[in-house]
Amino acid sequence: MTPTIADALSAARVAVRERRWEDARDAYGAAADAGAGTESLEGLALAAWWLDDGESAIDARSRAYAAYIHAGDRLGAARVAVALAGDFASFQGQPVVAEGCARRARRLLDGLDPGPEHAWLLLREAEQALLLRHDAARALELLEQASTLGSDLGLPDVEVVAIAMRGLAMVSDGSVERGMALLDEAGAALLFGELTEMEWMGATYCCFIYAFEEVRDFERAAVWCDRLLQLCREAGIRSGTALCETHNASVQVSRGEWAPAADRLDEAAATLAATRPGLAAEAMVRLADLRLRQGRDVEAEELFSRAEPHPAAIRGRAAVHLARGDAAEAEALLTPLAASARGVGERASTLELLVAARLEVGTEAAGPLAELEDLAARAGTPALMASARYAAGLAAATDDRHHDAADLLRGAVEQGVRAGTPFEVARARTALAHSLRALGRHDAATEQSARAEAALVDLRGTGPGARSSGDTLGLSVREQQVIVLLGDGLSNRAIADRLVLSEHTVRRHVANILRKLGVPSRAAAAARATEAGLR
Repeated sequence: MTPTIADALSAARVAVRERRWEDARDAYGAAADAGAGTESLEGLALAAWWLDDGESAIDARSRAYAAYIHAGDRLGAARVAVALAGDFASFQGQPVVAEGCARRARRLLDGLDPGPEHAWLLLREAEQALLLRHDAARALELLEQASTLGSDLGLPDVEVVAIAMRGLAMVSDGSVERGMALLDEAGAALLFGELTEMEWMGATYCCFIYAFEEVRDFERAAVWCDRLLQLCREAGIRSGTALCETHNASVQVSRGEWAPAADRLDEAAATLAATRPGLAAEAMVRLADLRLRQGRDVEAEELFSRAEPHPAAIRGRAAVHLARGDAAEAEALLTPLAASARGVGERASTLELLVAARLEVGTEAAGPLAELEDLAARAGTPALMASARYAAGLAAATDDRHHDAADLLRGAVEQGVRAGTPFEVARARTALAHSLRALGRHDAATEQSARAEAALVDLRGTGPGARSSGDTLGLSVREQQVIVLLGDGLSNRAIADRLVLSEHTVRRHVANILRKLGVPSRAAAAARATEAGLR
């Protein structure tokens, strides 16, 4: 080895220890150009990874892999293949290629004595089973093997990551209490400094965030988001910071802090699209959900379309159809999605929409409602309990069991207040007002409607405004009344009850509003009304 190569490698190792990634990239690049071999290529890939330069990381690792194969070094080739599996998933959004890399690593390691490469491969395979195929059972099998091997080989990093991933898998599979206990254990290990592998440290933090989002425990999710955000900022990881901002924004959306959440999601989506396209959908679906809550359904639909095939994007498109009053199209999208949805959070989000769509269409909703209630009971978080009670209240109101509906919807309001989710509280109050009015309790209904409307005005950042300004849109007085209630998220039937009209008459008014405003949807009409100061 020439002094030039030795000096470059020495400088690169020092830069890595000090986390000076640009210096490390330059030094390893110089060594690689001088013919230093696989160490320089793997080091160059590592530095590029930290700098969010996916193209360079994959190129360097691909060259290292080829060199190991040429030299007959199966262990080295397998190690690089495991890393490439992560790169293709996050940098390029190619899960098929990622899984192919993991399978190739498995074949290369077959017959070799168990070592660290085997343990890290097991974690990568478990990660793919859990996050790409949503197969919690298979993930748990692999994680048990990884944990045992990590213990046998004296690899505490492997053990801690395996514990955290097992916790997430159990929560996702519905064993919430057991999963949370494992996550608490892994959290203690993190706080006590047992985990040293920076890449996998971030993945472990993500396990906490995903698990708490699964059960809508937004407060605990925020705590771990803050910890991961600090780690990413210290290490200078733009994509990690953007991903943290994405999850933090989800918490803000749930709390009703919509303006800062929108700014965070816009920036995060742009950053991830540029650095980790495989993760960009995470920001886009959350931004789309926010836009839908704001009544900006055209923007929401476009964002959901860009984020497909992310399951939340398909579910979001169904929510758009439901908001527009097209429950049949929503049901058509949600029924197959409910059959394939995995994890407590994904299933609950799908089922609550499916219940609403089926109640509108008039098809059987008892099955998905019962499962939603079971998921909420197992998770035990106020946000999921609120969701289940809201859905049950809608079902009772549809059956004209308004006493039951009122009790259930009061429960949804109470749980929503406990969870700190003002949008869901307003939605429940609106439905509660409908049942109270059906029971002849008009004063109580008016109070609930007023509180819901005030909350929605506050959430959307709109002042009370002069209702009469709506005549600039060319709408009649009755059409102005209808469009205000459209913006509150009411169905045709609920608007009919509120205004003491027939449902057919309301349907005609909605059609006239869309025609006069030249807009394609109910939500778009509501947005125009807000812009004009009508709402």
